[in-house]
Amino acid sequence: MKRFIILISILSSIFSTIIYADATYPYTIQIKHIYDGRYLSDTKDTNGYSYFINSNWIGDDATIHFRKGINNSISKSVSVPNTHIISATHHNNGLQLVRKDGNSIYSSYFDTILHSNNTPIASVNVNRYDAHWINSKNKLLLLLDNNLYDSTELIASNVIDCQAFNNRDDYSYAYIVDKRDYGIVQFIAHSDTSHFVARIPLTQSTKLIPLRNYIIAANATNTQDVLISIMDINSKNLLGAEWIKANANFIVPNTNSNDIYTLTNEKANYHLHKFSITNLANNNSFNATLPDGLYNPIKLVSDSNHIYALFTNALVVYDMKLRPVLFDYYDFSNFNFANPTDNITITAFSNYILIASAQQSLIFSIHYNKLWFITKQIDNTYRYAIPILLFILGFIFYRKYRNQKRLFEAIIDLPSSGFVFFINRVGKLIKLNEGGKRILNYADDIPLKKQFAFYCSTEHTYPIAALVERGLVDRITFQQKINIVENNLPFEWLCSLIPLRNIYGRFSGIILTGIDITEELERQMLTNWAQLAHDMQTNLSTIRLNVEQINTNSDEDVERKKKILHQVSILVHRVRDIVTVGRNDKLEKTLVNSIDLCNEIRSEFDDNLFAKVQFKMELTDFNFICDKPKLMRAVRNAVENSIKYMKDTGGYITIACFRDIHNISVVIRDNGIGMNEDTKHKIYTPFFSTTRKDGGYGIGTMIMQRVAEIHGGKLLIESKVGVGTEITFLIPDLSRHK
Repeated sequence: MKRFIILISILSSIFSTIIYADATYPYTIQIKHIYDGRYLSDTKDTNGYSYFINSNWIGDDATIHFRKGINNSISKSVSVPNTHIISATHHNNGLQLVRKDGNSIYSSYFDTILHSNNTPIASVNVNRYDAHWINSKNKLLLLLDNNLYDSTELIASNVIDCQAFNNRDDYSYAYIVDKRDYGIVQFIAHSDTSHFVARIPLTQSTKLIPLRNYIIAANATNTQDVLISIMDINSKNLLGAEWIKANANFIVPNTNSNDIYTLTNEKANYHLHKFSITNLANNNSFNATLPDGLYNPIKLVSDSNHIYALFTNALVVYDMKLRPVLFDYYDFSNFNFANPTDNITITAFSNYILIASAQQSLIFSIHYNKLWFITKQIDNTYRYAIPILLFILGFIFYRKYRNQKRLFEAIIDLPSSGFVFFINRVGKLIKLNEGGKRILNYADDIPLKKQFAFYCSTEHTYPIAALVERGLVDRITFQQKINIVENNLPFEWLCSLIPLRNIYGRFSGIILTGIDITEELERQMLTNWAQLAHDMQTNLSTIRLNVEQINTNSDEDVERKKKILHQVSILVHRVRDIVTVGRNDKLEKTLVNSIDLCNEIRSEFDDNLFAKVQFKMELTDFNFICDKPKLMRAVRNAVENSIKYMKDTGGYITIACFRDIHNISVVIRDNGIGMNEDTKHKIYTPFFSTTRKDGGYGIGTMIMQRVAEIHGGKLLIESKVGVGTEITFLIPDLSRHK
């Protein structure tokens, strides 16, 4: 019952959200007033002065209404007979008109009590009645049939466009003069002095767009491409021109920055693009896709905070970062807004939006949508609910179906030195990794999906087969150590067995993994040996001291005493080799003679113990700096490795030393059996040894390599089967770099 109540509460909240949040954008609009004529408001305050111009086109009469506040009734009105109003704007709390009275053109100003002041515009022949006002900071300009006026005084002729700089303190306005083959842009300061001009190309349609630090001239050759000429107002330079994909009728500026915005239709959707003038050469834009279902764009307008896109069936508002603010469908097809050449204005003030043309004006109230974001998600969910739900269900089923197989494949493909086997519920081998192939001696031409015991034909694989059999019977997770003997060498493996189950929970097989932990155990054992060897050094020192104190008279006893001391010394060095693995790498540098070093190494090996091995000395006399005990220990290990492989067959071991301009080289060279490529590849691996069955643990090569590295050098090993091996200790000549 409790769950049912919670479910009902959630559903009630969702339905309440849908009821109270009736749109999927932060704001929506509702029509408040419709006027046949142009409605002008002089302020963004809803209680400010407003004028409404109603024209009677049949009798060519006009009525001007003055009102205060958007919701108040008309307070004053005046009729202007036999007048055709060409253009109107607010100015100094009044109404400034361009009107045609008979054959004369007047500039008329109406104050708040609707008293008028009419001034004829002299020497003008108006053919197209094309006029609009330009509100600059300190003056009102009029562009009438390509003639630019300051009030009624002619400024320039053949003017294509004029724009004011209302965000600057130095320049007042700029305009383009048509010179047929090119255009001249005049920049006028507040002092009415022309400070500089710029020459730009002209096309069929050219207009100025003012920004914060630039003004651009947009030249349209067709409806898809616009040539943007960029002029830097501060430096007074024409920076160049760039082409952008845009419609010249739908380009608006952000006067607080250096960005422009365009409206385009691409792939059945409308898009708002944001271009940065400072990076226009890259033709990169940030764009926002407008909602679906829009058609026939009418007007694109911007103010200091928002961009307004008017379509035949909707109004869309975005902020300057192209984030959606308002979207609402409204049928504008019944209103006279479809003519792009009509002077359509879109003005936002307080909680209202005014859309006005010369023929009709609409005032919309703006309303905030409660929980609009949640409703947007619900709307999107509803729109795509069925395909998304089907996709999710299919994905879940596919994922459950494939889950264990993907997990298994991931485990199989993991890089590992161990083995991985996948055995199904009846004990057949389904898949194995490269490590599994090596442990079973599996060849690629052997088919899979046979009983696992079929692949365990050698004795060393029997422990693995026993684990598989246990896993198929017990069907539980467990770990176990097993011993595997390969090539008469014992290896210890840590094995893990995991049972697998299908989506119904039924047993479907096992995964068996194994990791060779022999090396780790040997490393741990070697650490214990190092501690034991450290303790043995005291005992060996005591033996040496006692032997040295034995007094002998016969030459035979003296010789025997020397041999005992010599063997004790060798044993001490061996103990130190083991201790070296666990000690730090601090060098105790001394000046060493090369010949003395090599001869001392040679003297440690008794010819009576390996009579078949002969030594050759190729020595160069020089002094160099090194840690003598560490270097001798490393070189001695190299000699021992050579003796180990030659004591039965015999051969030559060469001890050589030489120097070049940068390095010291100590070389041990033999003509023994050499190494194959696999051994050469593994020789630098810690604890690797080819004589493990004879007690070797691979620490000799570790010591050689480490001693060379802590001296700042490296160990070089060259070998060829049947030819021999050469080991070079290449270390920097510190005496020359000192």
